[in-house]
Order: sequence, then C-alpha cells, then structure tokens
Amino acid sequence: MPAHSVDAALALVIFLLGALAAGWIAAYRPPYYEPPEAAEAALAELIADFQFQQALYSNDTGLLRAYLNSVVPVNGSWELEVYDLSGGILLRLGARLEGVPAIAVLTGYNGTIGPEYVRIVSLKVEA
Repeated sequence: MPAHSVDAALALVIFLLGALAAGWIAAYRPPYYEPPEAAEAALAELIADFQFQQALYSNDTGLLRAYLNSVVPVNGSWELEVYDLSGGILLRLGARLEGVPAIAVLTGYNGTIGPEYVRIVSLKVEA
C-alpha cells in the first residue's frame, strides 16, 4: 500500500472523528431553567406572614409544610432550604428539585437584628 494512501486513510479517519465530535457538541443543549416566578410569588406571600417567620426560626417543620402546601398548587411540588449567614444548612424540606430557586434573606426576628438571626430562605416550586 503506498504511503499516500495510508496518509489519506488516516486523514479521512481524523476528519470523520472531528465531524462526529462537532455533531455531538452541536446537539448538546445545556439545561435551561425557567425563571422562578411561581416560587417568588409563593415566597413573597410566606415571608410577609409573621407566623411563617416564627415557624421558620423555631424549625417547626409541620407548620412550615402546612404553609407551603397552602401556597403551592395542588399537584405541585416544592423544596425549601434555610441557611444561616455562614452558608450552613439549618433546614431542608420537600422534594429535591432542579432549577433556580427564589431567595429571601431575613435579617432578624421579632425586632431583634443580628448575624445570628440571619436566615437565607431558598424555595423551589414545580407546578
């Protein structure tokens, strides 16, 4: 087999592998998450309620579940996570969901403000 035939065959293999890789890259679609409008509306409603804030600071999971089930659509699912100021997780409720969460930051409780009272509340809602 002449040398130029081997070179041509090798070039063809490299070209085909490159075309295949380009096809895979072009077909890849990164995940797209809808803006968390339903979660934002639900979280805004919940955060405005003082009893919800009390349940949040006291880690009353039963009351928190009741509140969340009252604002999320009937067949919807939700995931609530609460973090402290350093990013440590204090509470996690609901189903694990993919997507962008709605975030709210509570800086104090019952008129008391301080770093130990900061709560970062993350809510994901899937309708």
